[in-house]
Amino acid sequence: MQGKINKRVVCITALYLAKFDQDAVVELGCKTWDEVYQKIGNILDYKPSAIKNYRDWFDPHFSNPRQGWYQREPYRTIRDILEEFRNHEFENLTEIVKNILGEDLSKNLDISDSSTSIANLFKLNEKQIQQ
Repeated sequence: MQGKINKRVVCITALYLAKFDQDAVVELGCKTWDEVYQKIGNILDYKPSAIKNYRDWFDPHFSNPRQGWYQREPYRTIRDILEEFRNHEFENLTEIVKNILGEDLSKNLDISDSSTSIANLFKLNEKQIQQ
């Protein structure tokens, strides 16, 4: 299941969940965290528990009720994503995550539907990522 999608897009999505917590749940059209992890897992072809585990790496760096893995030194990929995306505002990071997940978040998409949206992430221009 895992491995078809670049871990970078999974990490960006996990950072979004950690940074914006309940606002991310609402923006993604979900009612519960289980629904969020299931929906993202289906779209990105990752286990929902893996999405939650990636979020654990980012939780200690943001003010949300979760402690995350504060006792562990983050991997380089996690540090790089934090450095690049931690200061993005809600609207900008929401746009990036919605590009990753695809435009239709009202239903679970299969991986063939989401491959185009994942390609869009790599087409984001430098200006959008630098904002």
